[in-house]
Amino acid sequence: MKRVLSVLLAAVLCVGMLTGCGGKPEDVSQDVYDLGIETCDVLDDYIQGKMKQNTCEEKLEEIADRARVLREDDSKTFNDGIILTYICLSPSSVSYLYFAEGETYEAENALEKLKEELNLK
Repeated sequence: MKRVLSVLLAAVLCVGMLTGCGGKPEDVSQDVYDLGIETCDVLDDYIQGKMKQNTCEEKLEEIADRARVLREDDSKTFNDGIILTYICLSPSSVSYLYFAEGETYEAENALEKLKEELNLK
């Protein structure tokens, strides 16, 4: 009986965690959302040590360039602008000019803010 209750409780908790993930915010366009997810993936790889600092910064600069192009589109929402700003600022959170290899606290802060705006928490 205890096993059945434990399995049932675990299933309910898993369903509860899945419903807590809100998905893409309504007022964020798909292209901005996708670019934000790509930025999160790059930052996460760097934080987990799967990517070197200079490689991460180069990838984030390339993503930031695409974000700058999207910012020029007048049809973007206010929240699109916020997310695009976080994306454009992300390369500075891992810049080898400011941080030694392996210092990830600024990258972690940037990732946390971006995830919050993308409703990924």
